[in-house]
Amino acid sequence: MKKTLITLLFALSATLLFSQTTIAHPGNTASDGCHYCRTNCSSWGYTYGARHCHGGGSSYTPSYSLPSYSAPSVPSTPSCPFNSYYSYLDSACTCNFGYININGFCKNADIYCHDELGYNSDYSSLSKSCECDYGYYIYNGQCTSTNNICKAKYGYNSESTYDDKCQCKSGYVWNSAGTACVYSQISTDDTYINSSILLEQLLDEYNAQDKCGQNSEPSSDGKCLCEEGYEWASADPSDLDCVEEKITCGTNQSLGNDDKCYCNSGYFWSEDNKKCVTKTNWCREEYGIYSYFNTSKSSCACKSGYEFDSDASRCIERAEPVEVSSNDSESDLSGKYDYYKIRKQIGCRDRDPQDARCFWKRIDLVYAKEMLGKTDIDDVINESDVNRISYKIGVQERRYAMYCEDATEPARYCSALGKLVERGKYFLNK
Repeated sequence: MKKTLITLLFALSATLLFSQTTIAHPGNTASDGCHYCRTNCSSWGYTYGARHCHGGGSSYTPSYSLPSYSAPSVPSTPSCPFNSYYSYLDSACTCNFGYININGFCKNADIYCHDELGYNSDYSSLSKSCECDYGYYIYNGQCTSTNNICKAKYGYNSESTYDDKCQCKSGYVWNSAGTACVYSQISTDDTYINSSILLEQLLDEYNAQDKCGQNSEPSSDGKCLCEEGYEWASADPSDLDCVEEKITCGTNQSLGNDDKCYCNSGYFWSEDNKKCVTKTNWCREEYGIYSYFNTSKSSCACKSGYEFDSDASRCIERAEPVEVSSNDSESDLSGKYDYYKIRKQIGCRDRDPQDARCFWKRIDLVYAKEMLGKTDIDDVINESDVNRISYKIGVQERRYAMYCEDATEPARYCSALGKLVERGKYFLNK
């Protein structure tokens, strides 16, 4: 019995010990037996910060809410050209140190001055301009040493002095006009020292040209004149800059790659009229009014019934012109007049007047109109029509002579061909 009781007590102690081991975790408890979970909470079955009790106290789990947060807005920096930065103080782009704004681009200041005045110049941040180095002056638009200024004006045998004067080198003296240094057999210090001209006067003389502007120079009366090949840039009297002359070509001319004016295609230069004229007009000036330009041969030719004289200098009437008879009487033309009008209306509808299907129908109608003295239509023969007749009629005359004039059995179309030749000659000889 005693043994059984001891066994039960041991089992009860083990059970209590095991239960405390499984629920125990680190941390002291308050007077009510409760505390907050701070370490390895998930392994004990709690959430972090949950209050729980050991021994019957009440527990709860706190709720948390995270504060809202928005990132501050950062103003964007405007884009600036190369070698510059944006200045918030000036609210504008500013060139980096050593660079200057040239037409919206930041350029190295010293390089800019070298381009403007030569390598003997630098940019002054005080005057904000290009200045020549010590001992150099602006001469002909470049920073030039005093020695080179004297040599440019008076020749290689001149030089400058420490007090900015031009003088002849030892062994040379001024010529009688004082414009150059010439060799002297007398080589003394007196000639060397006394032969000097103030460099200041020389600079004033040359810098006076700058007052006239680009490509202009002062005249003897002090006025500014454009250099040869240049003209005033504007009509403003205060604008003294000159620009290259603009070449203006005349009517029917175009400017070539060599800056010279040439006649357009289809025109020739007329020495008599000093202008470009049509090829036919040019032929008439050269060979008389009975000539025209033959496009197929690219040369001048005489109209039908005319030929070149013995010198080939004028078109004269042919000694034995081809006789063509169309047998067109006034009554025939009168009877066909209305027919010609209808035929022309149909043949020329939606066609160019020079189209072959329209052209000869117009010739027939206008010929009949003029022969009969009609005034009910406005159709006329213009210069373009006459030029085309001049070109075509020679071929028609040769065909007529070959197939109709001497033939025992004329071709069927001889009558129509004869009418074309006769009417063509009528308009050419008007």
